[in-house]
Amino acid sequence: MIDPASIVITTKDGKRVLELTEKEWDLVHNLELDVFIDDGEGFIDLGRDNVVEYNDDGDLILEYDGTWIAINDQIVSYFMTSYDTNGDNYKILGRVPALLNGELVDIILSFDQDNPYGEVLGARIIYDNEKETPNLPKGLLEINTGDQIDYLCDYYSYEGDFDDSYYLGETYIATGEWYIENLSISNLDFLMSYKITDIYGNSYWTPVITDFFILHFFATVFAKLGIFIVQFRSN
Repeated sequence: MIDPASIVITTKDGKRVLELTEKEWDLVHNLELDVFIDDGEGFIDLGRDNVVEYNDDGDLILEYDGTWIAINDQIVSYFMTSYDTNGDNYKILGRVPALLNGELVDIILSFDQDNPYGEVLGARIIYDNEKETPNLPKGLLEINTGDQIDYLCDYYSYEGDFDDSYYLGETYIATGEWYIENLSISNLDFLMSYKITDIYGNSYWTPVITDFFILHFFATVFAKLGIFIVQFRSN
């Protein structure tokens, strides 16, 4: 196991970094960036992505560029779900929670060496496990021109308790055209941390970072973003 006491922030060449021993880095299986934003009353979860950068000493750089994934100019809550490599080839899949024509789904994004800027593969229906749903359709739903999309995000209290799911941004009407990019939220306060997963499946978090202070607080950390959110309840 990685010693949790070694997961501390140090500064090198004017940048905050995570410095582990070579033995500890050998135990690291995955690194994921968590970003949260604060609307003045609680925390919006923007998701988790596999964005990493190292310095020449092999330390993980803990500086955030203030950008996040957006679809057609709308910042969305995005969660990487898989990352596979084979030589120079790679495949990254991620999900974006949403309502598609009123139905709860994950919109699936794909990135690879042929589509480094990403593409929308379709939508996967999220079923209620407590309800009987016979003859479930397999595969992804196609998103058609004219479909109504409401992006969703999870919301937490300042104490870190889950509150509810909310609409993130305004309703989008699909046109058949998709472009995925990172948009800046750098003019806003943000909080970020890295989730570290070791080869045994244990999870650790770096201390949470903002431009103003550092907190030893697990993954419920955030900052202010001037976007429209209203409450969505799945029931």
